[in-house]
Amino acid sequence: MSRGTRQVASFVALIIVILTGCTPSASTPAPTPDLNLLVQLVAQRAVETVQAQMTQDALAHPSSTPMPTETPPPTTTPLPPTPAIPTATTQPVGDRAEFLYAVTYPENRTVFVPNEAINIAWGLKNVGTVTWSPDYVLRYVGGEAFTARYEIPLGKVVPPGEKAEFNFGAFGSEELGKHTTYWQLFNPYGAPVPGGYVSFTYVSQ
Repeated sequence: MSRGTRQVASFVALIIVILTGCTPSASTPAPTPDLNLLVQLVAQRAVETVQAQMTQDALAHPSSTPMPTETPPPTTTPLPPTPAIPTATTQPVGDRAEFLYAVTYPENRTVFVPNEAINIAWGLKNVGTVTWSPDYVLRYVGGEAFTARYEIPLGKVVPPGEKAEFNFGAFGSEELGKHTTYWQLFNPYGAPVPGGYVSFTYVSQ
């Protein structure tokens, strides 16, 4: 039995003793006790006693209430940098050629007898921004190969805006019909020059 319960029981027993001791003699009729009031007093006293006991227990054994933890501030994700907008720049034209002509000399002809000597001249213009050195070459790249000669060196300096001429002498084919040879201009690094593609077509009959 707890301490609070024992106190309530003792209180009830005390009330009963008081009521019994105060009972008058037989000659004087005792007043009828108000049982409802008695019950209310007992209940009120019991509640106060229990509450007082709970308060004492709470003070004697305080419970550890966890302190609220501090919430870290939300992290902000940095935005990606704004890409730079490229500005318009003028790109150099670079190395470039323009085809001018393909002729034969001393007469400009396109019909030859089989195995006839043919002298060909190809004209190219430097329309780029790079000066052509003597090491530029016109190189055979396909079609009919007149002889074992497959390169024609430029042999001189050609600034931008100037013309270069490549001369080639060989013998025509012994086979009848149309024949075509293809050549390309290359710089000293072995790269083809844009626009430097030439050809010559003749008929053997």
